[in-house]
Amino acid sequence: MSDSSEEQVAPRRSWWVLWVAGGFVAVIVVLVTVFSTRPAPPLPADGTAAESAPSKYEQTWSSPYSETTCAEWAGEMTRQQRFAAAADILAAAWARIEDSDRFPPDSLIQRFQAGVDSACDIDSATITDVTYLVYQADPTFQP
Repeated sequence: MSDSSEEQVAPRRSWWVLWVAGGFVAVIVVLVTVFSTRPAPPLPADGTAAESAPSKYEQTWSSPYSETTCAEWAGEMTRQQRFAAAADILAAAWARIEDSDRFPPDSLIQRFQAGVDSACDIDSATITDVTYLVYQADPTFQP
């Protein structure tokens, strides 16, 4: 008789283990679902889809830097376009010197952009000429 009572206890334990394991799996599924879903971006008041803003490194300025003047830099380019241009030019200089894919930190790009802002005092000067002078004048811009 003792053999049959032991057999009856074993199935009860297996149901309890399955119940706990099932609850654990359910909690994991809920957590993954909650943390993996992202709300859709809000629509503008007119109901049309909003255009996404360019990333800070994405250049939307259409003219080549060699043809962009200081007057355009200061008067026509947006802050994001000037930052992206400074990042492009500084990263290209680093790539030529180091032959690597390292990217300058944002703080250095911002200082470089500020240097170009300050040095761009002749409206007809091109950005490539001014950025070359700024880059050469301050060794901290070099890798």
